[in-house]
Amino acid sequence: MAGRTRSYGVTLIDLGEPSRYDPGRPPPLQQLLRKLLAAGNAVRARRVAVVALLVVLTGALAGAGPGAEPLPTVHRVGRFVASPSVFASADVVLNAAPDGQTMIASALDGSGEKWRLSVGNAGPVRVVATARGVTVLAGGLMAVDGDAVFYWESVVAVDVRTGEVVWRRNEEPVFGATDLVVVRAKSGALSGVDVSTGRLVWRTELPVNAQVVPISEEGGRELVILRPDGTIEVVTTATGRVAATWRVSRPAKGLTLAWRDLVVLQSATERGSRIEVFRRGGSNPLWHLDFPTTEFFVYLCADHWFCVPDELVDPYTGAGGGKPVEQPAAEQPGHWDPLGEYAGHQLVTLDPRFTADSQLWLGVVRTANQVRPLMPLGGRANACILIGNWLYCDGSAVVDAVSVRLSDLDGLLAEVGGLA
Repeated sequence: MAGRTRSYGVTLIDLGEPSRYDPGRPPPLQQLLRKLLAAGNAVRARRVAVVALLVVLTGALAGAGPGAEPLPTVHRVGRFVASPSVFASADVVLNAAPDGQTMIASALDGSGEKWRLSVGNAGPVRVVATARGVTVLAGGLMAVDGDAVFYWESVVAVDVRTGEVVWRRNEEPVFGATDLVVVRAKSGALSGVDVSTGRLVWRTELPVNAQVVPISEEGGRELVILRPDGTIEVVTTATGRVAATWRVSRPAKGLTLAWRDLVVLQSATERGSRIEVFRRGGSNPLWHLDFPTTEFFVYLCADHWFCVPDELVDPYTGAGGGKPVEQPAAEQPGHWDPLGEYAGHQLVTLDPRFTADSQLWLGVVRTANQVRPLMPLGGRANACILIGNWLYCDGSAVVDAVSVRLSDLDGLLAEVGGLA
């Protein structure tokens, strides 16, 4: 999968065709040519002469010479089983090891593992934030004192290139932004820490039983704090300054969600629990809902609705919007799925289920209803993305993750030309 071959020629696939894409087999002399090129045992001058002769013969017998541009190398990045991939830099991908406590950094160019680091003793290890070549990892810690079991988290920042520890704090991560990570100490204190240096940027003392959540859809710019007496504060993550403060009419037990200018609180009732939705600065709720159980949660869903058990709710009025319905993924014409744009070309992929050779294929859109297949990416059906300088396809417990350097596609795309 990592070798170089030559393309089979130009093929255009109509997006509307329901049949599988079949790349076919290259003519016999083309196969022989590839074997000779791969062997590398002949004298270079003789090999060049043989190659030139075979190219001419292949063109005469097959009706057309092979494509002039070699296919890009498909790099095997590694096999990852415990967590989704996180990109710590333009060239490094992070994945948790099967033990759940160790983070592994692998190079996207296929050169192998760069480093691994165990964090905590209870997992799961995860990435909190990354900035300027430093990534902050969080891991679980567990201790037993008699019959009591204590669990908390700590953070450690490492150099992405080497895996060396830059700084660490025995505090729980609350939120990670681009350059700042917010952590909380066992004493309740909340701190903003510079990701790349570990420098303390700000610190706010809080009661141990105060609750903190980031505001959704605000890019981490603000946090909401609920104090035990019912006081609510909105804190700017960059500075730790209080942007707004007010007190609700009656204290609530739980801070469930903060979204835009809304805060969702939850309290226990005699028959179960109640959620109340407050607007910033308001002491009385905009609306509330009662539930016969405490075993539920509220979350943002379905294009700016709140989801409660089996129901969509308008965030500002509490009006019901019916039952949440999972929309099936739209089937793309001809089964080619959009991947992203590179160098003015729309790249697409074709699932192995729809290819005769059972490989994932990369293609490029030529017209509104035509695709030019470019190259196979291997026998996988995992998600592919464009990240930095790479096309990356995630792996699984049985299939390696792979990558292709985007600049290596330039020659193939030049053969295709612009959109027709």
